[in-house]
Amino acid sequence: SGSVEALLLLRSDGLWESCLQVEHSELKQCWPVAGPYQRDPRVRLAQGLVLTSLFLCGTGIVLACIGVRCWTDIPLRGIAATGGFLVVISGLVSLTALGVYTHNLGRLGMADPSQGINNPRFPHLSLHPAGSLYFGWLGSCLQVLGGSALLFSFKRPRSPTCPSC
Repeated sequence: SGSVEALLLLRSDGLWESCLQVEHSELKQCWPVAGPYQRDPRVRLAQGLVLTSLFLCGTGIVLACIGVRCWTDIPLRGIAATGGFLVVISGLVSLTALGVYTHNLGRLGMADPSQGINNPRFPHLSLHPAGSLYFGWLGSCLQVLGGSALLFSFKRPRSPTCPSC
């Protein structure tokens, strides 16, 4: 007699795509997010905040590169500090996006949010934060720290021997 082994399917929904994977396997199928999940205003808000954060961080890095001016002896302190400030703001916007997404994790894409994840159609459905959220929190905190270091590291030195510095 043959035995039938049950397969456990794992579904993951992110801001940009959803995936279905067989547990303990490399078999994985992904598709762009769609349906009520994609139209959920909290998902749209998180997507907008992430894109805003990427733009701010990119602009901050460009300004930091221009301001630091490794090819000369005297950096452009104001431009470098502005770059650091934009990186800090970018990290805070990312943290906000992650907070909105994580806070509403159990209600995202639900037609009736009052049901939450205790849906009788899917009795074994459970939603958990995945590794990408943890890496997002870590990366956002590092953005704030790195941007702060850049923002406050270029104060004008008080040296009588170098008045132009």
